[in-house]
Amino acid sequence: MPVNFRAEIEGKSLDSDDFVVIDSQGTRHTPIGAVLRPANEEGENRTVLLLGEFGDDGTNPPIEVQIVGDLLTREKHAEASAPSEAKNLKGASTKNIIPLGNGPKMFFAQMLTGKLVENPADGGQVVQVAWEGGIRPIDKRVEEKDLFKFYVIHVNENGKLIPVTPTSIADIGDYDNFHQLRIDSHHPVAKVSMAAGTVKDPNGDPNPDTEIAVTYAATTQSTVTEPGKPRAFPTRGKK
Repeated sequence: MPVNFRAEIEGKSLDSDDFVVIDSQGTRHTPIGAVLRPANEEGENRTVLLLGEFGDDGTNPPIEVQIVGDLLTREKHAEASAPSEAKNLKGASTKNIIPLGNGPKMFFAQMLTGKLVENPADGGQVVQVAWEGGIRPIDKRVEEKDLFKFYVIHVNENGKLIPVTPTSIADIGDYDNFHQLRIDSHHPVAKVSMAAGTVKDPNGDPNPDTEIAVTYAATTQSTVTEPGKPRAFPTRGKK
């Protein structure tokens, strides 16, 4: 079961006993393992993969995830726009479990600069987006390196949102749920979107229309996803 957070997680504080998953019959499940996967590069680390048996998607699905141990977030990177301060998430919980058959959506986006940017010498602005799980193009003729053509970045130009197509995509080929998108515009970036039916998750479910505001200021939040199906910022649950 992937659990996704807006803030980066401090890996040294992560332990399977930090979490409890509650199924629809009220049974409490403690994971047998917890790892920062699939995205564990610097500036990512927002998805915790819980290992274990957490109920059954058809008859007794998970309905809540609780953080019962001392799970810490990391302080914000100077090169990232999303604010984050080190804090203890003990006591947080979510009932936002994503149904197994739902297609993937974006759950997080922020601006990047400096060492967090792949190929920083290329110039322009770089937006990092995170999906609820790993994705790949639905059209077999489209490669991951071509997906930038299907993203739309909306910039705020004198109070009017203008759609812009990215010029390139980076952070590809590693099978995680993050992309970096580069645009030539110097205007503030407001949101990122993608039309339905462009990508699919590892279970083959196509994405719905999806858009996410680019984070310049927000509080830390968390969500969960279903086991066996990488997802994020809502959550999911399945045996």
